[in-house]
Amino acid sequence: MWRLYLKNTGNGDSADASPMSAPLPDVIPDAYIELAEFDCLRDEGAAYAARLAAAGADVTLNRTRGTFHGYDIAQHARVTRENVARRVDFIKKHTKKGS
Repeated sequence: MWRLYLKNTGNGDSADASPMSAPLPDVIPDAYIELAEFDCLRDEGAAYAARLAAAGADVTLNRTRGTFHGYDIAQHARVTRENVARRVDFIKKHTKKGS
C-alpha cells in the first residue's frame, strides 16, 4: 500500500507518512482512534492504538462496523452521525469546553 501511495518517495517508514514511525513524546495526550472495518489502514491504526496504550495513553478505540475508509463523506448516514457524535463527545470530555 505504501509503495502505491508514496510512489517513489519512500516506503512508509517516514513519520510524515505514518505515525507508527514517529517517536512518541514523553507526555502522550488521550487519543481517539476510529477504525473503519474495510480500510487498508485498519490494522496499522489498531497497532498504533496499542502502542499508545502501552506507553500509558488513555486510548478510546472505536471500531466502526461495515464501514470503509472515508465512509463519513455520507454525512446523513446513521453510522456517520453516530460516530461524529462519539468524536464530539470525546473532544468535549478532553477539553476545557467539556468540563
